Amino acid sequence: MTATTVIQCVPKPHRVEYFGLVLSSLPPVGTVPSPDNPYVAPLPLCIGIDHIPRTQTTSLHLIHATRENAFLQGQNPIFKPLSVTCQFTRHGDIIFRPDLSCKEIKEGLPQMAEKGLIRELSDALGTWVVIIGKQALSKKCGHCQRWEQMCRNEQGKLKYRRWNLCQGCYAVAYCRDECSDKAWEGGHWETCLKANEPIQDAETVGKEDDLLLD
Repeated sequence: MTATTVIQCVPKPHRVEYFGLVLSSLPPVGTVPSPDNPYVAPLPLCIGIDHIPRTQTTSLHLIHATRENAFLQGQNPIFKPLSVTCQFTRHGDIIFRPDLSCKEIKEGLPQMAEKGLIRELSDALGTWVVIIGKQALSKKCGHCQRWEQMCRNEQGKLKYRRWNLCQGCYAVAYCRDECSDKAWEGGHWETCLKANEPIQDAETVGKEDDLLLD
């Protein structure tokens, strides 16, 4: 495979799983958003997955469901990092150890579990598993770094579209063909075939030795 080879992208039609969290750092439920309170409860979020083929590392984040906040300029799409390191099992499940030093993450975990998004493993290691599948997670464009989020169309209605996965490795997503072409020319072709290799296998979810995270 050479730099002149073009790998097409294929769309993944599955919907991103959006949810709301009620956090003590936010105004009470029912508060109307305003310049003083741009974020209110329940805060609309989704789980985002960021995979870097060159380093074979994967991280999880809580991503704002909408791209533009009418009362906040320059919004960071990432609300809070959920886990800086996670692993894939042989069955494709994502296991992670959340940052419990973050109050919002600690408060949000049981709410996400109640909504059927994640569950805690009984390994006494504080390890969790994502149970909604990778297709339901927001992905970041491998070139311009934009996350899959809802935005308003010309009619003012919230909508979103999924990024397209690289058909060569299925590990990197791109928001448009231009980003895919630029990433390919920038060196993605070198890592494309390696990007689909598992980060680290775990024989069985739940075994202590399999779930140790660095």
